Amino acid sequence: MNKYRFASTSLRLAIVAIDICIFIMLFLSFYTFSTSIMAFMSNPEEKIKMSFGFDNSTREYYLNIDFYIVNDGFIDVNVKFDGFLSLVNGSIVKSSSTSGIIPPKNSLKLRLSFRFTESEILMYDFVNNPPYLSLDFGFKAFFNLIGLKFHLSNIRLGGSR
Repeated sequence: MNKYRFASTSLRLAIVAIDICIFIMLFLSFYTFSTSIMAFMSNPEEKIKMSFGFDNSTREYYLNIDFYIVNDGFIDVNVKFDGFLSLVNGSIVKSSSTSGIIPPKNSLKLRLSFRFTESEILMYDFVNNPPYLSLDFGFKAFFNLIGLKFHLSNIRLGGSR
C-alpha cells in the first residue's frame, strides 16, 4: 500500500511541475507578444512604410509594404506577414507573403512586394477601380504552439470613394 501512495504522490508532483512549466511558457509568450505590439502601437507610422513606383529595368509597377517589428521579450518570435490585393468583387489579383524569426531584443524588417506590368494595370482597370488591400500579421512563440493573428481588410488604395 505504501508503494502506491509514493507513486501517487510522485505523479501529483510531476503534474504540478508540468503545470508550472506551462504557465511560465504562457506568461513568457504573452509578455513577448504584448511588448512587440506595444512597440508597434507606440509609433505605427514609423513601423509600416508603403512605396509605389515604376521600375525602369523590368518595366513593371511595384507596391512595397515594409513592416518593422521589434521583439523586446524573452523568447524567439516567428512572424508571418501576408498581403492580398483584390478587386471590388472580392477576387484576389495578387498575393505576397514573408516571414521570419526574431530573437529576443532584436528587430526585423519584413517586406511584401507586389509587381504589375502595364498590361495588368490596364486589364484590372486600377485607374478607375483602385484595388483593396488585406493584411494578415501573425505572431507565434514556444515552438509555434502559442500565437496571435491580426487581420486588416478592405483598405482601399486610391480613388475618391
